[in-house]
Amino acid sequence: MASSRSLSLAILAALLIFGANSCRLASKSEILIDSRALGTAERIVLTEEGGVTPGRIEKEFARFAAELPPGTTFAHLLMGSPRSHLQLGMNTTGLADSRPGFDEIQGWSTRELGEVFRSGQDATVRIMKGHRVSIYNIAGNHDARMLNVAGEELQIIGLRGLPTAWTKKEMEKSRTGTENLRLFLRAKKLPENSKALEIVTTIRATAGLDVITIIRTDAFFSAYSGPSTDIFSAQDEAKSIEEIRQGKYLACVAAGQLVRCRSDSLAYPNRKPLYFDEETK
Repeated sequence: MASSRSLSLAILAALLIFGANSCRLASKSEILIDSRALGTAERIVLTEEGGVTPGRIEKEFARFAAELPPGTTFAHLLMGSPRSHLQLGMNTTGLADSRPGFDEIQGWSTRELGEVFRSGQDATVRIMKGHRVSIYNIAGNHDARMLNVAGEELQIIGLRGLPTAWTKKEMEKSRTGTENLRLFLRAKKLPENSKALEIVTTIRATAGLDVITIIRTDAFFSAYSGPSTDIFSAQDEAKSIEEIRQGKYLACVAAGQLVRCRSDSLAYPNRKPLYFDEETK
């Protein structure tokens, strides 16, 4: 009887240890990016397979948002696996010589991603399992990634707070002096220059920051220190690197008294900085 009771206790102890280890594994995650800039914040977390659920991502975002200072206009939490797919949503530093990301990636069915994107009063959750995406709001009534400015519908693919490269004269005019908000926007078609100017000035007025906008009709922004693609959509997957390079885009800046837009392409780039003035000659 004693040996039977001892065996039962040993089994129970083993089950408790296994359960504790399982819980520990289930919560395992790694923060890959945790960046803060004026008015913006982003956290990217690699999770184990099966680690993205509505409850978990909402809880993680609540914890993340509680750390942010007042006046943070844009906040982005991205979680998921595998690492190779998650990295496509990160800001990059240059366009690769092959189709960004997709040449190295197989198995969309393994993609498990979740995000909360907050813009102003709106906060929207996206959860992707394979090709299926669910979208819902936890604050506000509008998709936080979608903007309707000057009659143009735009999707925020990514954002970045960056140091500016203004000349001394422009830094004196700039409201923020050392940082700007860079927004990577996808449009169904490129707006006219006058509309693009209205878009960048409206965003600056709303965010209270100097702003650079890059507008493309696809989601490839790695050449501008943005994300390689829209990781929650496969619609641009078939594009070749040549199509991406040849495609026109609009770059606009609104900083201090400087408000300017121009059309450009990666294949035949204008080497003059967007914020060029007499002092930079």
